[in-house]
Amino acid sequence: FAAFKQFCDDTTVEKKRAIEEANGKIEMLKADIEKYTATAAKLTIEIADHDEDISVWTDDQKAATRVREIEKADYDALHQDYSESVD
Repeated sequence: FAAFKQFCDDTTVEKKRAIEEANGKIEMLKADIEKYTATAAKLTIEIADHDEDISVWTDDQKAATRVREIEKADYDALHQDYSESVD
């Protein structure tokens, strides 16, 4: 019986230590989860801002392209007119 009691006492000490270590690790992991959740929320906001910027820049590019097409058409017409005037 004494050997069994000694086994139980040793096992109890080992299990308590293992539980304490696991609880410490759980707390660290919970803190990591909170940190990464906050980081993800911050980055989500930054991504939304960048998406908005990209949308604006894309619209600006399309508008500038339309203006250049109109200006090129005007230039081509003027060039045609001048070419015919010279001939």
